[in-house]
Amino acid sequence: MIDKNEVEKLAKLSRITLTEEEIESLSKEFSQIVDYVSLLQSVDVKEEDELDSHRNIMREDVQPHESGKYTKDLIKEAPETEKNYIKVNKVLSTDK
Repeated sequence: MIDKNEVEKLAKLSRITLTEEEIESLSKEFSQIVDYVSLLQSVDVKEEDELDSHRNIMREDVQPHESGKYTKDLIKEAPETEKNYIKVNKVLSTDK
């Protein structure tokens, strides 16, 4: 159980000021949290259960289509182009 003294220590370490009501309330809430965490720690979880919950859903790293297949379509849809590139506003600057 977390008593008032421990809550006051935590408040001092956190550099916050608490009223007497807040100290009492937090003492109860912290105690409930600690009890709940203890309950969670007591649950027996088999290692197999933990491993089954994670699955790799990444796709295979392959090229979905040949390079340049959609270049003409993209260039045609772009608002501004220069040579065979899409023209965009300057994003990076060398100014300091």
